[in-house]
Amino acid sequence: MSFFKDKCFLIAKPKIVGELLDQVTKDRNGEYCDWDLLKDAINSFVQLGLQSADIVKQGGDFVWRGDRNLDLYNQHIEKAIINGAKEEYAAKSMQWISSLNCPEYLDTVDKQLTKEEERADYFLQPETKARLLKECEQELIANRAEVLVNMDSGCDTMFNNKKLDELALMYRVFRRDETTLKFILSKMGPYIIKRGDKIVKDEQLLKDPIAFTAKLLELKAEMDELVEQSFQNDPKFQKQRNLSF
Repeated sequence: MSFFKDKCFLIAKPKIVGELLDQVTKDRNGEYCDWDLLKDAINSFVQLGLQSADIVKQGGDFVWRGDRNLDLYNQHIEKAIINGAKEEYAAKSMQWISSLNCPEYLDTVDKQLTKEEERADYFLQPETKARLLKECEQELIANRAEVLVNMDSGCDTMFNNKKLDELALMYRVFRRDETTLKFILSKMGPYIIKRGDKIVKDEQLLKDPIAFTAKLLELKAEMDELVEQSFQNDPKFQKQRNLSF
């Protein structure tokens, strides 16, 4: 039985793996892909890897049963899926970063990664999901984060125009790789200081302690709202707000 499985696998593997990758790429590009068929094809690699396996009848079908072993799946499916995603998203991120503004890029990435999670949950083994997303997030977020915050439509514009929804989107996307949050923080600190500096150097306000205090409290309330609505009261952003004040 083992010889039979191995022989069939050697004959069919290249064509099957290639077709699987093509189907995943089509799905990423919004083309039709039969998820159930894809799931069955991928599961066949899991079944072929079973140890002490044999064919048993289950209902009206014959299936492999044995001890779980993912060696074949990891070598031929997981590796191919992850490498394919890395190459594909490296190219896509380059295209998107040059053709979209910052909020558009973030929205596109947010939707792509959500879909990537759905695909992983549906037809990949649970162990693959975290490894796949890590590579996708590296290409789409970590490698582009600094460029994104410095775009004309990036952080400075979002802060100055009080685009709380756009900042919330950036935070949601960047939080997938928390090392990138430092880029938002580096823009938030100077923004608060600039706003406060304008108040404390206003000669008219300095002559009126009540108005001066009211302006500072107004700014504090505004920054509290910013941290709450855009950054979910993340302690790192609370700390940056406090240090800036």
